[in-house]
Order: sequence, then structure tokens, then C-alpha cells
Amino acid sequence: VALTADPPLAALEIWRQNYFGSPANTGNGAPGADPDGDGWSNNSEFAFGTSPTVATPALTQTATVGGQFLISWLQRIDSPSAYTVQETADLATGPWVPSAALVQDGTGPVPPAGYEWKQISVVPAGKKFFRVTASL
Repeated sequence: VALTADPPLAALEIWRQNYFGSPANTGNGAPGADPDGDGWSNNSEFAFGTSPTVATPALTQTATVGGQFLISWLQRIDSPSAYTVQETADLATGPWVPSAALVQDGTGPVPPAGYEWKQISVVPAGKKFFRVTASL
């Protein structure tokens, strides 16, 4: 998961206040901080609707349903164009390119306020890797 810009200020300040008791952009609340040690920065946790205080093993979920491979994720409702699905056939040499997979509404547990489930569905064929990036 890659983030290249600051998230919407008001929403991010509310999020920081909820988790850290302050909207400050320092210490545990800093964009690049990882206070729960799970490998995901605060900006990534904000973008994908996970908690920065409870370790999250992954920001996406995968499943195989009816011969289709599903990748699901939470994304902010206020920034739908900030999320991009990319793919590559080779993790070592890339390149990562925009995926032609159609992003659709997804399903999952009730999302946090301000988030919705999205997913792609692809037929497993050959070797392909997918990722979802967010630049809020």
C-alpha cells in the first residue's frame, strides 16, 4: 500500500482525535508512524479503515469464490478516485501498471463510518500480482 499525499484534513484530524486524543501530526499520530507495529503507517490505516492501535495483518482481504479470485478492501467514501488497483506479472522486476479489473462494490463486515467495501474479481490465469494503492 502506498500513500503519496496527505488525507483530507478534517477527516484525518477527527480520526487522529479518536485514536490518539489529539489531532496533532506528531508522535504516535504522525502520518508515517506505526504505533501498533503492524507495518502499516497511520496514513495507510486511515485510508483502509483499520485501527492504528491494534495490529492488522493485511489491509486487503482475498478469497476464491466460484472459480474467481476476489480482492476486497475498505476505502474512504469521500475520496473514491484516490484508490488505484495495479498489477504486475513479476514482483522482482515489475512494472506495476493500472489493472483492467473492474472495481465493484464489495461485501464484508459492517465498515467503519466513512468507509465502504470495494472489490475486484479476476479469473486465475497465469501468474499475476495485484495491489491497491491510495493517494489521499
